Amino acid sequence: MIKNNFIGLFGVLCIFLMLFSCGKNTKKSNIIKNNKQSSLTLEIEYNIEFPDTVHINKAYSGSISYTSIFDTITTDFGNEEKYRYVIFRSLVSDSIDYDVAYLSTIVKDTFGAVTNKIIPLKDISFHKKGIFYIDGIIEDTAIINLHKKNEKGEDLERWLIKEFRATKKVVVIDKE
Repeated sequence: MIKNNFIGLFGVLCIFLMLFSCGKNTKKSNIIKNNKQSSLTLEIEYNIEFPDTVHINKAYSGSISYTSIFDTITTDFGNEEKYRYVIFRSLVSDSIDYDVAYLSTIVKDTFGAVTNKIIPLKDISFHKKGIFYIDGIIEDTAIINLHKKNEKGEDLERWLIKEFRATKKVVVIDKE
C-alpha cells in the first residue's frame, strides 16, 4: 500500500517536474563534440550507439551509454533511500537549429534507462532520405531521502535534476 502510494506520488511529481522544468537548461557553455558533451564541469558523458547510415522506413534500435556525476550518489535505480531515474526525451528532425528550450516543447518520444549506464533506443525509423538527427534531452534525476519530516509529518526529499542535450547525425538512404 505504501509502495503504491509512493509510485503514484512519484508519477505525479514527475509530470509536475516535466511541466515546470522544461527549458531551464539553456546554458551556452555546453558544447557537443563527437557525441560527447563537455562543459566547465563535466557532469555527463554520453555516446549514442546507433547506425550512421540507415534505410528509409526501416526501424532501427540502438542505445545511449552514459556516465553521470549522479553515479557518485547512487548507481542503483531501486534504492529507496537514494532513488534515481534517467530518461531520454527525443525526436527525429532534419535540423537541430534550435535551442534546448524549444526542443523541450517538441520532443515526441521518451526512452527510460535500464541501468545507470544504458538507455535503450527502439524502433526509430525515417520516412524520407537525407540527413537527419536523433535529438533530445537526457534527464538524470536523483531523489535523496533526508530522513526528516516536515510540519505535516511528510518525508522530506532532495531532488537533483541534470538535463543535457544529446544529438546523433544519421544519413538516410533509399533501400538498395
